[in-house]
Amino acid sequence: MPKYYEDKPEGGACAGLKEDLGECLLQSDCVAQEGKSPRQCLKEGHCSALKYAFFECRRSMLDNRARFRGRKGY
Repeated sequence: MPKYYEDKPEGGACAGLKEDLGECLLQSDCVAQEGKSPRQCLKEGHCSALKYAFFECRRSMLDNRARFRGRKGY
């Protein structure tokens, strides 16, 4: 579950998404049962929605329009 409503993590604009992505990967069957690394599971397509949301959040940090629209993500 997303933690953006609870205690907001310190460490940057996309820290909540990064934490949720890491938690999703660690709890996936790919890591827990098959014993693969989280990086391998991410390349295989696990947690793709959170991966895309994290990418959009990081990209919005470089976008000058984000000053007016606000950052994407949480």
